[in-house]
Formats: sequence, structure tokens, C-alpha cells
Amino acid sequence: MLSSKINTHPTYFDNRGCLGILEHNIHNISWDRTITAYNEKKYTFRGMHYQNPNPQVKYIKVIRGSIVDFLYNLDTHEVERYELNVDNSLLVPYNYAHGYLTLEPNTIVTYLISGDYIPSNEKIISYHGIDKISSELSSLNNITISNKDLFRNP
Repeated sequence: MLSSKINTHPTYFDNRGCLGILEHNIHNISWDRTITAYNEKKYTFRGMHYQNPNPQVKYIKVIRGSIVDFLYNLDTHEVERYELNVDNSLLVPYNYAHGYLTLEPNTIVTYLISGDYIPSNEKIISYHGIDKISSELSSLNNITISNKDLFRNP
């Protein structure tokens, strides 16, 4: 079984900015698409998303800024929490709901996705329904979140 795994991801800085190389053969998985999300505000929350049936595997890489990444195991209901920045990345197995909170304004996150996106199979668990995540986010002011991420539809 595939398990979540944080990886060191080299990023090179110089007077122009930074350069990071995202390999296509990460964990010997065939990646179907790349998604990039720009998050203008600090404390933007995206999640907790998964797909059932036809679950997906994700590989999360921060391009700029930093995030707290949350994984919710759909089988055990356990939460894993990771802080990611440009120096690392995270593998999200198919049996997890995934979400993240930006810790800086203008944060950019790229996802590699394995598996077809089927809108009718998309599921969202409101973070309010996951105690460990809810308790962390409830202490913050000014969270930016979409309406669809506020409601539960498993």
C-alpha cells in the first residue's frame, strides 16, 4: 500500500529568483496532469478533497511560500500534518482526503495528479468535521475559503 511521504526537493536560489525541477517519474507513478494554484492571501484554505470512486494520487510541491498540508486517512480517520516550503514535497496516497492552509501571501502550489478527474466523483469533507484540523484553523482570523469547501458531501 502506498503511504504518504515527505521528500526533500532541491530548489536553487540566485539573484533572479529560484529554480526547482519537478521530475516526471516520482515514486514510479504515471502522472496524468499538473495543477498550479495561486493563493493571494495568507491563511487561504483549500480542502479537504478526495475522489470516490476512482481515487487519485497527488504529489504536492510548493513553488513559492509555505503551507500546512493536511491529510485525512479515509480508512482510519487519522490526520497527518506537514509543513511544506520550496525545499520539500509530499506524496498523497489515494485513500486520503487532502487540503492545505497557506502561511504566506502569494503562495503558489503545484500538484501532480495520477488518475482521471471525474467531477461527479469529487468529494469534500468540511474541515469543521475533522476535530484536529478544525481546532487548528478555528484559532486563526481571516481564513479565505470557498463555499464548496465549507460543506460536507462524502
